[in-house]
Amino acid sequence: MADRDIDPERLIEDSRAHLGDELSPQAIERFMDAALTDELLRDFGYSDVAYLVIENFDEPQKSRLRVVRDGLSDRGVSHFAFLLDEIGNEVWENFVVKFKIFADRADFVVGVFEDNEGGHELEIAELDRERYQRKTTVFKQEYLTVEAECDDYDAMLAHLFEIMENRGQLYRWETEEDLLELVDEHVPSSRDT
Repeated sequence: MADRDIDPERLIEDSRAHLGDELSPQAIERFMDAALTDELLRDFGYSDVAYLVIENFDEPQKSRLRVVRDGLSDRGVSHFAFLLDEIGNEVWENFVVKFKIFADRADFVVGVFEDNEGGHELEIAELDRERYQRKTTVFKQEYLTVEAECDDYDAMLAHLFEIMENRGQLYRWETEEDLLELVDEHVPSSRDT
């Protein structure tokens, strides 16, 4: 079960731990302000089930991420799904720290992979860490030929796919409809699952 504590003091403490350094007074002020004013941060903190949806934030891929996010959020009033670039934008200057803060606090991490674009190598490297392994499900777009797949997925992604497939946490999709069905079927709707 994830601890979604969004108390500014806890966020500051966790950010310092991930940075291995002190935060500036301006950064601390941003945390304090966000805890009071960031509606998405509050929704995240008060949700019963939270989903972090990751991959490429470029269009048109990001539009599919939003569709997945909306489908997960529609599971119930206490379900909250989000993309990392939607929450706490004014707070975290360091993307690595932001990813770790929210991946630690989310109940489930949902990866939707279409290609190697978008600079998501950080998430890929982190997903293999023990603390994220059980909470992560990966949805990989299938290509018609091996050549097309090799053009769109590099060795780092291929390695993640192999690991996740061996764990039974990788699902293949071709159309957006396939993707949504697979997400609905394979991403848990409660923490108890």
